[in-house]
Amino acid sequence: MAQAIVQSLCRKLRSAITVGDEATGDLQEIMETLEAIHPLLEDAEMRCLCFKDDVPREGSKEIMDTTPEAIQPLLEDAPQQMEGKKVQDWLRRVVKAAYDILDELQDTMKPAAPARKLTKMIPRGNAPEKKNIMAGKMEKIKEEVCKLRVDMDEFNLMSSDSHASIEPPVTDITEVEEPMIIGRDKHIQSIMERISVKEGQYIMVDIDGQHGSGKTTLARMVFNHSRFKDYSRVWIQCSDDFRLQDMGKYIISQLSGEDINGGSNDDMEYVRKRLHQLLDTSIKVLVVLDGMFPLSWDDCEELDGMLSEGDNRSEVILLTTGGLPRCNVFEECNALSDDMCWTIIKQRSHFEGRSFDKQAMEQVGAEIAKRCQGSPLAAAVLGGVLLYKDATGWAEVLNSDIWAYDRVRKPFLMLAYINMPQSLRPCFTYCAMFQHGQTIAKDDLIYQWTSLGLLEKSDRFSEMQLGEQYITMLLGMSLLQTTMPLSVS
Repeated sequence: MAQAIVQSLCRKLRSAITVGDEATGDLQEIMETLEAIHPLLEDAEMRCLCFKDDVPREGSKEIMDTTPEAIQPLLEDAPQQMEGKKVQDWLRRVVKAAYDILDELQDTMKPAAPARKLTKMIPRGNAPEKKNIMAGKMEKIKEEVCKLRVDMDEFNLMSSDSHASIEPPVTDITEVEEPMIIGRDKHIQSIMERISVKEGQYIMVDIDGQHGSGKTTLARMVFNHSRFKDYSRVWIQCSDDFRLQDMGKYIISQLSGEDINGGSNDDMEYVRKRLHQLLDTSIKVLVVLDGMFPLSWDDCEELDGMLSEGDNRSEVILLTTGGLPRCNVFEECNALSDDMCWTIIKQRSHFEGRSFDKQAMEQVGAEIAKRCQGSPLAAAVLGGVLLYKDATGWAEVLNSDIWAYDRVRKPFLMLAYINMPQSLRPCFTYCAMFQHGQTIAKDDLIYQWTSLGLLEKSDRFSEMQLGEQYITMLLGMSLLQTTMPLSVS
């Protein structure tokens, strides 16, 4: 995060420095100091991953167990934890200083309001005062940045260069292929054999599994299955604040084309009544709720009331990936085998089309696949990372210290981040402002990147081409995914 922010700031500083500007000297010195700090930020951020800043709760085993055997590991870990705390505090200061500089830049570069004719006759006594205040602020910021550079020597940070050893090709967004699904055919067959819906029936299907186990992928396979070609299909991407009432309104709008937002239409009783009217027409409906939307027993009863009560003559299937306390059909996404993970990695990295020694790289790739621990998401992410790596890069991924960090829950995601081209990191970091599962319009996202100065200038490509190239890379690493159609009738 800090590295991406400082990188973007250095770009803005270069643009702000102009010949003859009185602030050029300060800005130049600040920029040169930040450019010296920037290569060391990756190592600092990685060290913070090993820092355990959680304090044991009163009465916990860590507090109560005072035997020498229990205390010894804590004593051995104390110096590392102390250093981690210092590095973490230093990074916070770096980020704060970066934001302070951005604020001052915005104030400095604001165009002055045109003076009225009358005011030209009146002396402006406050202009020099404001200029002095801004100069004073910039001087304090410069002192803090210089102190950051001095303090960083205490940590013996290692400099990093760009990990992307191969520049990504320019690829139009429409050329991103839908990946082949590995190891889920038996799950589809199991679900289809157990789903039996007749007129007037409503059935709940729950796909369960760990994060990254392929629940959404399996739900897509069900959604697109030929068995449901005659169904009205509705795909709902759930966000953190999603409600059953929202789900009901969304189904109504997709089945009928009505816009029922606002007014009395927000009433739950109206939503229930309108759904009953739509389902009393002998239609077949498949609804998919994708995302973290934990349903309670009461929620399930409410769903029953919305989709099955009354004179319902339709066939309704509700499929979720967020967990159901009760369901008619339960399917768990089990871990894939190492061979399946290796197959996904080969597919995503275009292994067969590479020019390196494939026999030697088979061994390296198979070892990387074992690190996925059966997660198809991990395999897809790592395959996307390895797509831009040569043989040396593949070995670096396999032997990365990140695999040994107990603090990192999903090391493959951290590997994806640190192996991004430096220019891509600020754009990816910006995406963190969106909610999980939120739909982002591709062109809107590129325009936002552009307006914030996150896209580097290029002599070869337009900003739109560069933005599409970045999105293609994030899709290839499974850090973004294409949306499903809202409904299919």
